[in-house]
Amino acid sequence: MRRTTLSSPSTIDLVTGETYRFTVPTAPPTARVARDLLGVVLAGTQPPGLVDDARVCVSDAVTHMIPRTPDPIDIEVTLRGPDVWVSVGTTSSGGRVKVYEPRSVEGRRCLRIMRSLAAESGETWTWGEGRQLVGKQVWFRLRG
Repeated sequence: MRRTTLSSPSTIDLVTGETYRFTVPTAPPTARVARDLLGVVLAGTQPPGLVDDARVCVSDAVTHMIPRTPDPIDIEVTLRGPDVWVSVGTTSSGGRVKVYEPRSVEGRRCLRIMRSLAAESGETWTWGEGRQLVGKQVWFRLRG
């Protein structure tokens, strides 16, 4: 028979929280994979309604990113107290330049579902040397 010792219980720092990171390919099934991964991460700690909203929001964010980049998509989930923060985005590798629609066009018709469900949401642009656009993050916060 084997003995196992569990580590001491610890508290979650509300400033940094717990963070989970996933990298998924840029492919049509990726939205479903992202929904399922997020559902698993949140299932034990968040109420079912929040988990459902988070799954819909991450699906909207990933679907938004797929046609805009050839690079893999990074998903970061941070649990800070009762709140859930999710970031979906890319950073160019190998100097590939991304093509994004102008903000005026994008802002009117994209990410409506995510914006309607999230307490806060936004887009963050990453610039490289020489003012070259190298990445974009779409993020949202859900209150628990």
